[in-house]
Amino acid sequence: MLKGFFLFIAVVFISDQAFSDGDRKENQEYIFQCGALYGVMMKAYEENKEYDQYRIYKEKFDTLAKNAESTFERNGKNKKEAEAYMQKHVDLLVQLAQTDGKSLPSLRVFCDKLFQ
Repeated sequence: MLKGFFLFIAVVFISDQAFSDGDRKENQEYIFQCGALYGVMMKAYEENKEYDQYRIYKEKFDTLAKNAESTFERNGKNKKEAEAYMQKHVDLLVQLAQTDGKSLPSLRVFCDKLFQ
């Protein structure tokens, strides 16, 4: 439980460092959080040879990754910075899944509703 709290704090801290004050941080942050989740799910489905689900989540990941890059470019950052920021989110989600795997399905439902 405590580890999950610290991971949440880390995500919030990272998001504050990524965007300028004039942007809608919360909505932009969802692009990275959900993109990272879709990347993790895509990889899991690929490893389990569930290729139909893999393709669904790859498409979602690719779309959000492209949106993430555009968001960073609007803030004067480049593609490599967007990829590194996305990777930080992926790493945090992997850690979260290892400590509290029950939270990922809830995040998936949220992301699916937000990015349909």
